[in-house]
Amino acid sequence: MSAPTLISLPYSPWSFKARWALGHHAIAYKSSIYLPMLGEPWLRLQTKRWRGPVTVPAWIEERLTLMDSLEIARRADALGGATPLFPDGQGEAIDAWNARSEALLRAGRVLTTYAVAGDRRALMESVPPPFGSVAPIAQLFGALGVRFLKRKYEMTEQLSHERDSLRRGLSELREALAGRDHLLGDDLTYADITMTAVLHFVAPPEPPYLKLGGPRSRVHWTKEELADEFSDLVEWRDRLLARHHPRSPRS
Repeated sequence: MSAPTLISLPYSPWSFKARWALGHHAIAYKSSIYLPMLGEPWLRLQTKRWRGPVTVPAWIEERLTLMDSLEIARRADALGGATPLFPDGQGEAIDAWNARSEALLRAGRVLTTYAVAGDRRALMESVPPPFGSVAPIAQLFGALGVRFLKRKYEMTEQLSHERDSLRRGLSELREALAGRDHLLGDDLTYADITMTAVLHFVAPPEPPYLKLGGPRSRVHWTKEELADEFSDLVEWRDRLLARHHPRSPRS
């Protein structure tokens, strides 16, 4: 039986959530990197999804294909033997936190995409080799990639609305934590993982947890006003990474 495959984007918060859950359970898998826009036909071939939207992360295991971070994390819990990320009796609460995370991530993606679109250097950084090594080609592919994302996710330039949504969601997270390190009980759950991912669009973590295209990309992923206002949540995220993330030096 061949090892399962995870198709992901190195900088994607959605891929981050799936990789953390799989790493939590030390599940072995083959890793494949998705190239946005140009790689969509290949992704459809790999997942056998010929119609409708396709996105990553994608988990391919024998006859099973999952294309949602939450479902991949649930599969990791089913396969692994570490402390459950979906403890008994917490399913509804975790689903609710995941829904909040997804809404806030969509807001963050809009803000970051429009910010990157206006920066030539950031556009170039977003293009992987070999295209990214030639400046005119990199800028062209970067601009096309941004246009592709706007169309695929039906983005509209309501930036103040998206920023307000992100601020409200972070305020709700702060209130729910109330100074604690975990949203549900005393152990790490997927509720914590899914909400830490939101902070990618506020103050992105440093490598090895997240690898962005370059310094200009990091500028536009960072929302300095929100990072200052919610510095306690950034510190909370960093504590969880240091204690629980499979790539942490302390793990």
